[in-house]
Amino acid sequence: MAIRLVKEANEASLPIVILGEAYKPNVHYKDGSASILVGHYVQNFTGTPVTYDPVEPIQAVYLLGHMGKHHDYNFPEGSIVVDPWRAYNTDKNIKVIHYGNTRIHK
Repeated sequence: MAIRLVKEANEASLPIVILGEAYKPNVHYKDGSASILVGHYVQNFTGTPVTYDPVEPIQAVYLLGHMGKHHDYNFPEGSIVVDPWRAYNTDKNIKVIHYGNTRIHK
């Protein structure tokens, strides 16, 4: 996932932002956070720190770190949203990447 974020950021000349730094939604602790792990790999690949949960939206490549969260975030037009949960859609001028495997319903 980190490689894909870096690829999209490099192609679009955008920074990388991760929404959802905590271990899971609605908790304050960060130990064991998958988002922080992805951010660590991004920083290792690029040498640039990742921004987590900014107050002010910026044009960027965004990773939605928690399922069902941040869908109401005010993503600036021209941004790229990587959604591993495959649930975010928008009519705005934003590239949405439904990353990962599709769900299999039995």
